[in-house]
Amino acid sequence: MLRATGLDGILSVAMYGDEVEHGKPAPDIYLRVLERIGVPPERAVGVEDSGNGIRSLHAAGMGIIAAPSPGYALSDEILALT
Repeated sequence: MLRATGLDGILSVAMYGDEVEHGKPAPDIYLRVLERIGVPPERAVGVEDSGNGIRSLHAAGMGIIAAPSPGYALSDEILALT
């Protein structure tokens, strides 16, 4: 997918959920990527479309941009994390 969209030439790190011990909503994947690129969580922002993704960003201590799919509204509980 990254190669097909041309993002492989832009992104310096790519990581997949099966490369970390705990998947979302645990913050593992975000924290590992941030560690690799040398950016502290409080200086980073993530874009997520799901409740578990937003929980993961929140747990990592990152800024959050919620971009839900039109057919899947986010709950008030999740929106309060953003």
